Amino acid sequence: MCRLWAGGDEIEMLRVRNPHLKNNERSLWLHKAVLLKLLENREVVVSKALRNLDAMRPPNPNGGPYFDRWESLLHGSLVPLVEAMVSSEEEYIALRQCSPFSGILSAEERDEVLARFEAYWSSNYSSDETGAPE
Repeated sequence: MCRLWAGGDEIEMLRVRNPHLKNNERSLWLHKAVLLKLLENREVVVSKALRNLDAMRPPNPNGGPYFDRWESLLHGSLVPLVEAMVSSEEEYIALRQCSPFSGILSAEERDEVLARFEAYWSSNYSSDETGAPE
């Protein structure tokens, strides 16, 4: 709960909790790491992501619109792809939940990103900001 002061009167305002806040932020950190790989070797990253999409489609028929969007971005110019990977817009936050970039980072790279993220999160957010129910 947040407390605001307005004209000397205390006003209580309930903070809207996003149960996905931490997961969305973690996904963003991972996509930023993948973006560095993409900028180093676009052809390899795009090729792997397209293969991943082909493998993701059959067991996830409801993901079609997301997979189609990723495929379009991967075949398109770099700027829209980068935007999808790092934007804070709801459309791209949702899109990153069906990411085709599995396997781009090595296990060690992924672990390093996640360790840095957890350190950042624990030092910047209290436990009531994780989106977990109290």
